[in-house]
Amino acid sequence: MDGISVAIITYNEERNLADCIRSCEEVADEIVVLDSFSTDRTEEIARSFPKVRFSQHPFDGHVQQKNRALALCRNEWVLSLDADERVTPELAAEIQTTLGSTPRHAGFQIPRVTFHLGRWRTAWRILLPAASPLIATGLRVSSGIALILAVTAELVAGQSGLGSFILQAQLAIRVAEMYAGILTVAVLGFGLNLLLGAVEGRMLAWHRGATAKETA
Repeated sequence: MDGISVAIITYNEERNLADCIRSCEEVADEIVVLDSFSTDRTEEIARSFPKVRFSQHPFDGHVQQKNRALALCRNEWVLSLDADERVTPELAAEIQTTLGSTPRHAGFQIPRVTFHLGRWRTAWRILLPAASPLIATGLRVSSGIALILAVTAELVAGQSGLGSFILQAQLAIRVAEMYAGILTVAVLGFGLNLLLGAVEGRMLAWHRGATAKETA
């Protein structure tokens, strides 16, 4: 079986660290704890576990500290945890089984369950529904702006397209053609807004449904 290191970054995690280490102690060959000079009992707790290798470095960013902890690990396989995360017995058993069969994959994704507002929830039900209305609104706004900018650019640069058509009609005093071009732009913008509005309505309906399930 390939060895596995567990990497944990900490700062004042005396309330969480012991349970985190205990949850992964059986599956880990080593546990690297990289601390940002905690002022509580984090170091004392970490050093009380035989498998822990404790180090300290000033915190200069979450990603930087995670990468630094990764560099301290001695095994090819690394499980990166936060101190408030736990490895379930089922996950520990699956890790041992997977690594015991000499996997051909470069890495694995692990589903995460989060304790949020007094209830256990899978991560996707927290993140994706909350983000979907913002994504949909952003698409509607940005598409409208893009259409306006495209027509404006054609007007300024004299390139072929609706903007150029409207400009040429205006210069030639072809009023009907000019207003036809303007109306075409308006209809395109209105249709695009309706289309994205329908998509947004579906996303918001999913969002409300997911929220109702969460709070039921």
